[in-house]
Amino acid sequence: MSIHKQTIKKLFREHFTEENPIRVEPGKSEELKKSIEKRLKAFDDVKTGKGSYYRRAEKVKYILELSILEPHGYGYRNRSTFDLSLDDQRYLVIDEYYSMNAKVSAIDEIIAFLDSCRKQIERKEALRIKRNKVREFKTQAILAQIRKLAKEEKLDFCTETDTVKLKLFVKIEENECIELFIPFSKFQKILPNLRSTILSLRELRQQGIKFKIKSVSSYYFRWISHESL
Repeated sequence: MSIHKQTIKKLFREHFTEENPIRVEPGKSEELKKSIEKRLKAFDDVKTGKGSYYRRAEKVKYILELSILEPHGYGYRNRSTFDLSLDDQRYLVIDEYYSMNAKVSAIDEIIAFLDSCRKQIERKEALRIKRNKVREFKTQAILAQIRKLAKEEKLDFCTETDTVKLKLFVKIEENECIELFIPFSKFQKILPNLRSTILSLRELRQQGIKFKIKSVSSYYFRWISHESL
């Protein structure tokens, strides 16, 4: 689930007043379930389900599982899931697993709550896309400098990235390489010193001074030869 727990708590407080909770008479659960499902058909990214076996077993008066599909992730990670069930007094309750729950006073409250959750997910997705674009821009800027340096100094290298940094592996011997970390947040300060750092480390190794090194064979399939630049 990409929505922060504190945000969900806030949305629970905002949308579920608990002032006049819905009480479901025996034999009316299926009718309520169908009413909720009908209202949710307007949302393509909200799905309903029976819930897991374990969740149903925990709640004898289980009504419905509500899942908001998210753009990324897989399995349970690509959705924000909530359960609808009846408590001991047969009041309709919505809950986010073991974290929080609230009595529901109207189906409109459920609809408004899910819509707010959808908007939270949309905002997080827009922010994720923006961050990815910025990271890609920084990655390309770093790679351009690395390629230039590799060509001029005849250095073979390979790279990999995560969300916060670029890892640079540079051969300093035929079967040895150094591993350098370039944080995206500091790449503009680091790049001007990259050449001197690599050359100094290579010189130290040639002089017999050892430091932490990596085996070249670990990255054999990703090496970019300076001769290809």
